[in-house]
Amino acid sequence: MISKEKEDYLFKLKAELLFRGKNDQEVTEIIEELRDHFELAEQNHDNVSDILNIPVKEYADNLSEYISLNHGLFKYLALFSVFMLAIFIIPNFFTTQFDLTIGFIINILFIFCITTILPFVLIRKGIVKYGERRRIYMYAFVWGAVIFGLILLSTYLTKRYPIYYILTLNGSTSVMIGLILLLLVIALCFILKQRLFALVIFIVCLPDIIGWLVKMYSHSESKSIIVSLIVAIILLLILNIAFFISTFRKDKKQN
Repeated sequence: MISKEKEDYLFKLKAELLFRGKNDQEVTEIIEELRDHFELAEQNHDNVSDILNIPVKEYADNLSEYISLNHGLFKYLALFSVFMLAIFIIPNFFTTQFDLTIGFIINILFIFCITTILPFVLIRKGIVKYGERRRIYMYAFVWGAVIFGLILLSTYLTKRYPIYYILTLNGSTSVMIGLILLLLVIALCFILKQRLFALVIFIVCLPDIIGWLVKMYSHSESKSIIVSLIVAIILLLILNIAFFISTFRKDKKQN
C-alpha cells in the first residue's frame, strides 16, 4: 500500500491522461508502473518528492508523447453529443403544438453547452485539482441543481421570446414525429450496444408521453402538466437514490 498523497497523485495523473483521449490500457500500465515504483520506494524509505512535486499537467505532457490516442473515444464522444441533442429535442414533440423557432434552437444549443461541454471541462479541472472523488460528487450534485435552474429559466425565456417562427406542427403530427424519432434513437442505441442510453432517453421522454396521454383523455392542459411534472419528479428521485446507493457501495468496497 502507498500513502494517500501518492494514491491521489496517481488518480489525478490518470484522469488527466484519460481526459486527453489517451489509450486507457496504456495509461493503466504506466500508472501501475508508477505505483510499483512508489511501493518499492516506501519499502526502502526512499524520497519520491522529485516526482510528486512535478505538476500533474506537466508530468502528463512528458508522458503524452509515449501514449497513443484512443480513437474510439472520439467516436464515442461524437455519438454521445448526438444522443444528448436527441434528449433535448425529442421530448418537445409530445406537446399540443410543436413550434420550431430561432429561440428554440438557441435554447437547445445553450442547454447542450451547460449540460455536456461545460461539465466536461469543470469535471476535468475538478478531478485534476482535487482528486478526491467524494468532493467531486458533491460539486456535481450542486452543479446539477444549477443546471436544472438554468434549463427552466432558458425554456421560459424561449417560450416568452421565440424571436422567429420557422415551423409549426399540430398535436397529432408532432407526437407522431416524436414517437418515430424516439423509436429510431432507441433502436440505434441497441444496435450500438448502448442499452443504458436507450433507457435514459425513454425515461426522459416518459413524463411528456404520459402527460400527452392524460391530455388526450381528460382534455385538460393543466392536469396533463401536473401529471407529467409529478412523474418527472418521481423518476428524478429514483435516479438520484440509485446513483447515491451505487456510489456508496463502490466507496464501501474500495474502503
